[in-house]
Amino acid sequence: MLSTFRAVDRLRLISTGVLAAMLVLLSIFAGQRALVGRLEEAQDDRRSTQQELEVLVALWRNHVEQSIASWIKDLPFEASPGPVERRRRAAVPWFDGWLLLRPAVDGWEVAWPKASPHEDAAVVLADPCVADAAALQTRGQPAAAAQAFARCSGGPLPTQLHARLQAGRLYLSLGDPEMALSVLDDRELPLRLPFDLGVERGLDLRRLAQRIELAADAHKALRHESESTALRLFLADEILNLPGPQLLELLPVAERLVERDLSAATGQTRAQALARARRRVEAFAHIREHADALGAAAQVGALSVRHAPGDFPAWALAWSAVPPSPSAPSGPAVALVLLDSEALFRPVVRSVEGNPGAGYLLVDSQHHVIFGEGGTLDRNDHVEVEVGALFPGLRFASEQEASAVAGEVAEDLATVLAPVIAALLLSGAALSMQLTADRRARELSERQDAFIARVTHELKTPLAGIRVMAETLELGAAEDPATRGRFIGKILTECDNLGARIDEVLAAARRPELRATRTLPLDELARGVVSQWVQRFAARGAELRADLRPTVAVELDEHLMKDALGNLLDNALKYAKTGVKLRCEVRTYQHGSWAVVEVSDNGIGVPAHMRKQIFERFVRVEGPGRGKAGGHGLGLAFVAEAAAAHRGLVECSEGAEGGARFRLRLRDEKAGSWRRWASRFTGRGPTPKV
Repeated sequence: MLSTFRAVDRLRLISTGVLAAMLVLLSIFAGQRALVGRLEEAQDDRRSTQQELEVLVALWRNHVEQSIASWIKDLPFEASPGPVERRRRAAVPWFDGWLLLRPAVDGWEVAWPKASPHEDAAVVLADPCVADAAALQTRGQPAAAAQAFARCSGGPLPTQLHARLQAGRLYLSLGDPEMALSVLDDRELPLRLPFDLGVERGLDLRRLAQRIELAADAHKALRHESESTALRLFLADEILNLPGPQLLELLPVAERLVERDLSAATGQTRAQALARARRRVEAFAHIREHADALGAAAQVGALSVRHAPGDFPAWALAWSAVPPSPSAPSGPAVALVLLDSEALFRPVVRSVEGNPGAGYLLVDSQHHVIFGEGGTLDRNDHVEVEVGALFPGLRFASEQEASAVAGEVAEDLATVLAPVIAALLLSGAALSMQLTADRRARELSERQDAFIARVTHELKTPLAGIRVMAETLELGAAEDPATRGRFIGKILTECDNLGARIDEVLAAARRPELRATRTLPLDELARGVVSQWVQRFAARGAELRADLRPTVAVELDEHLMKDALGNLLDNALKYAKTGVKLRCEVRTYQHGSWAVVEVSDNGIGVPAHMRKQIFERFVRVEGPGRGKAGGHGLGLAFVAEAAAAHRGLVECSEGAEGGARFRLRLRDEKAGSWRRWASRFTGRGPTPKV
């Protein structure tokens, strides 16, 4: 039978292994196909993204180059470019200004825009009206001086501007802001005069800025806060729109207005305009320093580009030699267009900042992100296209990352492999359960074989004795009456022993069943059993004590429970220690709704790892020092089955003196319904903690 079990086990293992291998191969094939399909799709997406990016960059580059060429061609040489430059700067965010270089005595110089004219103090003081007013101010007559300055309105515009500025200062110092405002503003010289017109009229821009700030102070003195703020905003906007040469002197004024005086009213737009103005000044300083190199490199029809140093250039210059034309003055000239790099790249990458993954990034040759969100990109994870000659070394990169593709591949593989893995786990669990069941079946079979061998031996031994004595009588021993009587007595004794052994085995092998039950306190039942066994213990030189505390009445089969307790007491006698007086104690007590009876001894005990198995059929504790009691491994199984029949339980633990303690629990029939519900499923009821 054992060989049959082993063959079946091998067959199951082989079939399960073949099935698992097939599932693994199937999952590998499915995963490989999913991976290949996803990678092919990723390659198609990459090629499509590459083409889209190339087209986008080509359109963007053509648009920028054509716009620059058109602006150079349309540079208004005859009229002042200032107003046109301001309109174009407002219309095109990345256009920052025009510049014109012409040859000078010692090289090239900026012909336009020129620095703003400065007030000539000698010319202004040569005016009789201004000189008289200044004399009154010197003699300490501020009121008369203010009136005198206010009357100086017939001279050149720079002189009038100087006189009105001086009159406004005097009236404001005298505490008359209304008169200050009246002399500062004039129809011919309005307060909100655009600075480019002021330059055309030869006015000092510093004086224009001082006049506006003085008027703002006068409004503030009159508590006209909105008018004061409006004038300061107008002044900041005018300064920030100036070209580089004119911006050099007034940039500190704009910085003060935007960053300090108007911090609550300027907003993000003017902060960006201030940053652009600083870049414009930086670019103009570069142009002035390298004017000779720029002029020498210029060619008619060829667009040259230079940008600010650094990974992300703040500004760029595009220039070309101007061909002779009716509109251009005689002589060579080089036209330059100043570009704002951030505004130039923003239309391509702006979607990245608002919606990452939907736009493009600007990276350098080392794949560092220099405009847009991100750090360093993996070259294999992104598609890149060169920006072109405008910004060599810079690239537009797609935001579509291969890691996203890897995530999609992982999801596909998880979808494919999930049922396969689940099937493998379930098959493994089923195989483990089957192997466990087979192992238990083998163990049970081995126990049964050992049980049969032991019972056969115990039954054949008396039968052999009976046969020998019967054959002896048959050979003539029966003729002697004394011998015949002795042999017949032994035969009858052996027959009685054989019958008792058969009854013992049959009783132990029979599953206990409840027959006649009645309600009885467990301590009363235990008292009757102890009274029957106390003499047997005394005959063996052992001591049996009882500590029987009252318990509730439980419904039980009296004869079945007496047999169960008898088995426990018989075990105590069988497994006593050699040379040590056996002491056994029977206790009863109540624990909650459980009536408990304990049988403990100081015998050889039960090993800890066997304290659960000994309640199974045909299980015996083998090994040296286990005594000579024999047994078939059915007694404790009978006790456990008897307890289960009463919806109770039995457990084994170590006794107080190293022996064994068996605790039998029976449930009170008046316990709650949840205990009865639990007992229907377990046959034992819930386990109390004692």
